Amino acid sequence: MRPPNSTEAYICSYECPFCERCVNIFLENVCPNYRGEFEKRPVRPKNELLINPASTTTLYKPIPD
Repeated sequence: MRPPNSTEAYICSYECPFCERCVNIFLENVCPNYRGEFEKRPVRPKNELLINPASTTTLYKPIPD
């Protein structure tokens, strides 16, 4: 998982974060959790990260086929 200030992170509409390489090569721009597409993740301003730190919990809940 990329740090909160990374400009190389992508998220789906449910905010599942993945790195650019995984999104493009392995996931083919489809979220394994919710089947949506990815967009570049916005970067939270540094002062806001101090007040509201990013979560460090990783969730993986694939939808069965």
